Amino acid sequence: MKRKRLVHVFMVFILAAIYAVSCSKDESSTGPDNSGGDNFTLGTSKTYQVSGSVSVNVQDSISGATFVVTPGGSETITVAPITEGPEIPFAGTRFHIEYTGNDPVTLRIPGNTQTEDVVLMFWGEIEGAAIDDMTGNTAWWGVPPSGEGDGYVEFKVALESAYVSKAAPPGTTDTNNFAITKLTSGSGDFNHLRVIYQTVNQVIDTWIGHLPAGEQADARAKVTALPWTVMWTSDGNHYKHVTNAIFSPKVILYFKQTADISSIAHETGHYLCHAMIGDTRYNELYNRFPTDFWGASVKHMIGSYREGRREMFEDYPYTTMYMIEGAIEQHDPTGVAKFNNARDLIAGGDPAEKDYPSHEGFAAVMLASLLRTGDTIYSFNTVSGGQQVKVPVVGASWGDVLTILGRGPRDPNELRMYMQDYLDNQGADHRYKLSAMLEPLGWSYNGIGFVKDIRGNPVKNAIVASICQDGTREYRAGLSTPTIDSGEFTLPRIYPGTNNLRIYWNDWKDSTDVAFTADWAKPTNQTLRMGTISIDTTPAPVTITMNRTFGPNRISYGSTQIADVTMNITFTATGSGLIESEYNNVIRAPINSQISAQVTTTFNVNILSTTSESGLTFEVDEPEFKTYAYDALRKVGDVDLNDERSENMIACTFTLRDTSAWVGMTTAFSFTFDVFDDGDLISSDLGEFWYGPAFGIWAIQSP
Repeated sequence: MKRKRLVHVFMVFILAAIYAVSCSKDESSTGPDNSGGDNFTLGTSKTYQVSGSVSVNVQDSISGATFVVTPGGSETITVAPITEGPEIPFAGTRFHIEYTGNDPVTLRIPGNTQTEDVVLMFWGEIEGAAIDDMTGNTAWWGVPPSGEGDGYVEFKVALESAYVSKAAPPGTTDTNNFAITKLTSGSGDFNHLRVIYQTVNQVIDTWIGHLPAGEQADARAKVTALPWTVMWTSDGNHYKHVTNAIFSPKVILYFKQTADISSIAHETGHYLCHAMIGDTRYNELYNRFPTDFWGASVKHMIGSYREGRREMFEDYPYTTMYMIEGAIEQHDPTGVAKFNNARDLIAGGDPAEKDYPSHEGFAAVMLASLLRTGDTIYSFNTVSGGQQVKVPVVGASWGDVLTILGRGPRDPNELRMYMQDYLDNQGADHRYKLSAMLEPLGWSYNGIGFVKDIRGNPVKNAIVASICQDGTREYRAGLSTPTIDSGEFTLPRIYPGTNNLRIYWNDWKDSTDVAFTADWAKPTNQTLRMGTISIDTTPAPVTITMNRTFGPNRISYGSTQIADVTMNITFTATGSGLIESEYNNVIRAPINSQISAQVTTTFNVNILSTTSESGLTFEVDEPEFKTYAYDALRKVGDVDLNDERSENMIACTFTLRDTSAWVGMTTAFSFTFDVFDDGDLISSDLGEFWYGPAFGIWAIQSP
């Protein structure tokens, strides 16, 4: 894994002009303390005396370079070979320089840039860089050339001096040790450096090519305005910036010989961030990164935890890595394969233990959620290969993501607001998706609260869930513990922002939604005190309908069977908390529930005969409802009943006041038929009187 840290400066300058050669002399000493620092051992040195106020040239036989200095008086230059010390990445000459003057020194190194790369390296520390090495911050670093002449390449350096020491932190390594190496055209290292140059350019071109067409020219101009170069180092890969440097280019991409595409994409991501958002914003990002007691950054890696959500410095290059490779450190945050959920990526444990957005890399995972095209991922609380969850899909382009980054978000909170701005601009279909997108990634809260009814009484055994709706789909983060006697519950997952709490009660038969806001700015490991949630526990109105068939009922005259009548009966009751009973045709109702009920009947008359053997004829009339017949509507116990029967329907409204109360409803009807003899009406007879099936509404017994 990449491990990055920020370290201090070795000053490199472009300053004075170049003048004439001065004299020199050999010395037999090995330097002031016989060492060059950091376990360097020096050989026999040479000391050159320089004086005057104009530039002088010193040809040195140890390094093979010519030193160009402006003494400003009588000064000395001492050069010694390094016989033992840290190895340079390539074969070359190591040497140590002591200069008593304060001005920078120019090194002219013989070489032909057409056939070789002339490389000057120093041993020390640098500022404004993220170093891929957890063990220290000193190494061999390449120095950018400041120019070239006929048969030589120039480098300007600032040697260790009282001036430099004042600007350096305690314990800073001497900046007096150098090495010269030359890479011959066509050699593996020569070609490797050019491949890295080419790859950096390809990453830049790919990045800019993803932008909307109207933004590409501006992005290209920003890259042109921030020149860069590639240098070798014996340490890790990193991006170095010193925005107040007076050499050009002022930014360097340092790579070790084993740099791969992941490392190149990462460091180029730092450069592109710098180029797109500018010096001021980039330095603010850089300075937000935490430092240790002497000014270097804390040791870190993807998933490192730094509570406070102060920065997202490394998330810019992580996003570039994802764009180039389709993964961040071998993790795909948008897929459903192994190692793709946020918990695996940042090794963050649980949001209730650590604030997930305070992890390095989480901001990159947030951006990746915009790119996802599938609606299923692993959430933070599932191990790889575990349960999958549904999430909203935005289907943003890389251009959209890079445009958001181009605004220069400095921390996850600011990035979240920029992402919401983007979703708002996409219209209602996307505006409300962010909560459900980020909660499964770990931007998830937890809380403790109470559920009580509107009279202030605790509601026991209620279940609370955090619900998010994006206009198309509803998402549920999880369930609380059942409320205890006091009404208290614990809810382990809550959507960020303003969403709903759904309280399930009455054994899940009823639910109530209440708006609740989890402040995005609060850390996820701060348990929310949700207070008291008041709900109306009056059961929701329920309608129960029963359909019954009764009959057939026969109509006869003497021995003549005239007709069969079948009743189709519908019983309907509406009220809060109604449930069907274990008894046929019986509904249970809570005490004090207001109920309306009715019985309606339709008839099917099947004529069997219209004449008798004696020549009589019959005509059957419509059935007659007996709405006021005995027991058609009956109450028992304490019942407030309003009789609303009509001519052809049994109906009422009522409230049961005690557990022994009930209401019964029955359809009652009779028939008449006319009897004719040779067309003369001789009688109108009443058929039998019948009751249909009885229906009852009984009070629910006390538990």
